[in-house]
Amino acid sequence: MRIDSDSKKWLASILGNAVRFDEPMSRHTSFRVGGPAEVFAAPESLETLISLVKGCEERELVYTVIGGGSNLLVKDSGIPGIVIGVRGNRAEAFTPHPSPLTAIVKAQAGASLSAFCMKAVKNGFAGMNFALGIPGTVGGGIMMNAGTALGSMENVLESVTVLGPGGKVAEIRRKEMIFAYRKFGLKAGFKPALLIEGSFRLCPGDPEKLKKEA
Repeated sequence: MRIDSDSKKWLASILGNAVRFDEPMSRHTSFRVGGPAEVFAAPESLETLISLVKGCEERELVYTVIGGGSNLLVKDSGIPGIVIGVRGNRAEAFTPHPSPLTAIVKAQAGASLSAFCMKAVKNGFAGMNFALGIPGTVGGGIMMNAGTALGSMENVLESVTVLGPGGKVAEIRRKEMIFAYRKFGLKAGFKPALLIEGSFRLCPGDPEKLKKEA
């Protein structure tokens, strides 16, 4: 079912210039191919993102969430409903952990994974070097348990913050996560609408030495 005019007005009211209609998905995928999204929304704040998802659920509007569009192949007929893009404009926070041997480093799901890894290296945090050459976003890396022969998300992910039904935000700890080869999931009890943020347990190190190793 097509998005009706009232829903389009609502989307424009909460998103302003951050919403586009009949947007070619070729502009948002690494393959640079794909038909139009009926609606493409790129919320610029967590508050707007929550309002958007909650409103879609209340209006029973179908939505699809994407990150950086890496390895995403969209058919020529496009994507019906609303595509929510969370790439970019997602800051990283480097927060010291009480233990002198570790640090908790946070990154929002839309942040570039490689840029986040490089920032960790420059700030003297070891543990993310394995992901320096992996394209896409932090959220995408978490959802596929991205990794190389040097390590994977499973080795460093401490918790995730997710947005669930009704706009409920919850933090999921490591003990509630399920990891497999290139797979990530949550144990029974919570079905999130989308991933907001990841927290990683890293080790302080010498920035210059880490740069050379990278």
